[in-house]
Amino acid sequence: NVVTCSATAGGAVDGDEQATTTDAAGNSVQSDAFFTLDNTPPAAPVCTVTPDPANDGTTLTATCTGVETGATVTIPGYACGAEAGNVVTCSATAGGAVDGDEQATTTDAAGNSVQSDAFFTLDNTPPAAPVITSPTAGQLTNNNTPTVTGTAEPGSTVTVTGPLGETCSVVADINGDWSCDIAPALADGTNLLSATATDPAGNESAAATVSIEIDTSAPAAPVINVPTNGDPVTGTGEPGATVTVTTGSSGSCTALVQPDGSWSCT
Repeated sequence: NVVTCSATAGGAVDGDEQATTTDAAGNSVQSDAFFTLDNTPPAAPVCTVTPDPANDGTTLTATCTGVETGATVTIPGYACGAEAGNVVTCSATAGGAVDGDEQATTTDAAGNSVQSDAFFTLDNTPPAAPVITSPTAGQLTNNNTPTVTGTAEPGSTVTVTGPLGETCSVVADINGDWSCDIAPALADGTNLLSATATDPAGNESAAATVSIEIDTSAPAAPVINVPTNGDPVTGTGEPGATVTVTTGSSGSCTALVQPDGSWSCT
């Protein structure tokens, strides 16, 4: 009790046809054989890819908004979900066939389609190593949470790390300048600081390094030898320290403690 008919939509077949059924005696009856003829492409949705920029291996999400109800979206290299609330979400991994110049094809229920850009910037080039301008190599300081400054690629994130995991992080400004205070406090002694720059696509630079000396310990009190009237005041102390001698009146003198620990001033 089934009859199957075929035709090609368009021209004389525009969707308002009726079927005429005739029996062996010549009696006939008509039935609707309607369909909706739709040749209008859907409106092009807006597809936004995040993150942008991205490097190889980054997980991408393309969000297409303004998708016609019931339409499907396909993007080369992406896996796309169903339309929900006029939104379709697609995912992919950057690199290989997915290089940032893809287009999304939206197809409605009638088979009409439209394309939209699904672009992002593929960036696999690491930035140049940052430059540390302060502190300088070999610098001696009693500041164990020094401010580290320098230059790097504008917009990159600079991370400074100390020998025991001390760190600070900051985004270089539009001129490439950056500054951050390392924490927690560095230990006394030699400390190698390392700085890297990571661009918005996730590429990391080579490291720049600087070695500084931290000394937060006060020297022991100097020893004053018993002076003879009219002779220089002498004594011993921490080599490299500056000794200041004052009297009860206005007399004073200063001396640099020598490598052997001795000092003398008049």
